[in-house]
Amino acid sequence: MIAPGRIYSEAALDYMMAARAWFCRAIMLMQEKQSDLARTGFQQRPTLMNDAVLSLAILEPLENKEAETLQLLREFYLFMATKGYSHDLLYRDAKNASQFVHLRIWKSNEARHEAQEDPEVHRFWLRLPEVCVITTAHQNLELLFSSVELAAE
Repeated sequence: MIAPGRIYSEAALDYMMAARAWFCRAIMLMQEKQSDLARTGFQQRPTLMNDAVLSLAILEPLENKEAETLQLLREFYLFMATKGYSHDLLYRDAKNASQFVHLRIWKSNEARHEAQEDPEVHRFWLRLPEVCVITTAHQNLELLFSSVELAAE
């Protein structure tokens, strides 16, 4: 969330604006793929007003660990979707190819808490520092508004 009076770097503002845009795009993709999401725990069409919780992280693979980072994240994303905890998206920063932008749309706060207690999730989290560094993490982004929401008014 952007704090009034705080000065942000251009890169930080780019990430915040991109996160908002990616979240809106993720919602639209999820709406288009409702049937696929139903099998992974999203039983109803997601909207901006439901219980979904957005998290964002900036990841930088360790030297010579990009392939391993991507493989681990693929496995982790599939696991999280199969368990019905979240829908995850991974982007590469076009301005800085060594950075990945990870977006996680938790099914709900309850799903997030359930995942946090899942030993299998902890096994993935423990492996992350072996392949990458998380330089920025936002665990619970609060949506102020979106173009999707505004267009529906």
